[in-house]
Amino acid sequence: MKDVEAVHIDTYAVAKGVMATAPSRITVRLKDGREACEETRYPKGQHEAPMTGAEIEDKFRRQFSAYRDDAAATAMIDLIGRLETVDDVEAIFAAFG
Repeated sequence: MKDVEAVHIDTYAVAKGVMATAPSRITVRLKDGREACEETRYPKGQHEAPMTGAEIEDKFRRQFSAYRDDAAATAMIDLIGRLETVDDVEAIFAAFG
């Protein structure tokens, strides 16, 4: 990133009826003066740009790793995947153990 002079990130809300979107824009300015700008109206995870199951699982694993190891994350994902058949909800809490 030795050629990068500055990075500017904008996030702003836009009213849309009773709902709001949260568009985001990132601008990178290089030391030679060139700029690259990218904007998304609907960031990943919003209703209009849903995450895939794999993206949700990956995000869960990254967040969960602050608390438990990958084996525990796999066990939790498995448990959640069969939540409708779990006889005892204590198993959910035990998985966080």
